[in-house]
Amino acid sequence: MNSMAKCYVGTYGKYNGGSLFGKWLDLSDYPTYQDFLKACKELHKNEHDPEFMIQDWEGLPDGFSSSEWIGEGDFNDIKEAMQEEEKATVKIVDYSEKAIAVVGDTKTIKDQLKKMGGRFNPKLSCGAGWIFSKTKIEEVQKFLTVGELSQAAAPKVKKDEKLWADYKALLVKAHGESRANEYMKDTSNLMRAESGIIIAFEKEKINAGTFWFHDEGANYEYYKQVTKDEESKRRYFLRENFSKFDDLIKELQSRKRDYADVVPTYCEIEWCSLGKLGYANGVHTYRLCHVIESEQDPRDRHLIHRMSENEIKQAIAILKEERAKFEKRLQAYLKRYGISKVSFNTYWADR
Repeated sequence: MNSMAKCYVGTYGKYNGGSLFGKWLDLSDYPTYQDFLKACKELHKNEHDPEFMIQDWEGLPDGFSSSEWIGEGDFNDIKEAMQEEEKATVKIVDYSEKAIAVVGDTKTIKDQLKKMGGRFNPKLSCGAGWIFSKTKIEEVQKFLTVGELSQAAAPKVKKDEKLWADYKALLVKAHGESRANEYMKDTSNLMRAESGIIIAFEKEKINAGTFWFHDEGANYEYYKQVTKDEESKRRYFLRENFSKFDDLIKELQSRKRDYADVVPTYCEIEWCSLGKLGYANGVHTYRLCHVIESEQDPRDRHLIHRMSENEIKQAIAILKEERAKFEKRLQAYLKRYGISKVSFNTYWADR
């Protein structure tokens, strides 16, 4: 499922008057920023001079932060990033009465597509891609979903096909096909606990918003060091984005947090038998006393599971793998935007 940036546009005037009237606008529907503004003005034409307010966002491309309004530069950057994501997404196109096409970034799977009988054609009307007979659609869909080839001569793949297939089946049962595809897109890795429960690692999002500091004391001195030049800002941006991985790996390895003993656990989602992580790409690390108290509570006893030594080692290995993948995305982001979209501000504190 491709990411399409949508925003819910109201106005400050209506909002302050107690009205949330507005509409979801899909940025892909507007070729230019002027077209987008025209749609906003038409939506709120009952106001003489409306001050537009974006009240919610969906589907923002990686590295973009939600805001209450966007200028032309940000609009164009989001549109460009959406186009790049579209190119990178592998999808099936209903090409003709007898054929389907697989288009997108297929370089890493070209050998598998060829083994399934696909023929590459750079001049398709939908863009360069691989042509298949429609009789192959189920086989192609299965491969793109779980990485599994039906042919006996299929090469080995690193992905655990059954694990991913089981995961999607649980999601479909709990949420339906459409929502399941959304969850699949946001899932970066999986592990099966010894209990049989599947623990999903969410795809980490790039934090490219505003970093806040106190405006006095040691924190303010640190702020001055962080913002002294572009390279210092870049290092801070990377360090903060890596912190979720680095802090959690350290906690899992040392079993300590803030000088207190912690216990690695995962939480079961009762209604779909999936493991829920503490936060993106993480597992819970609870203080020992909290775990003991929760185990005595009949409401929580079956939902909180202590991790075994083997499970902890597996989780650490996955987190390190995810960190390496995330680093590539961060470097690609910096190469494209630098830190132009990142801001460093101070706020009043202890006043």
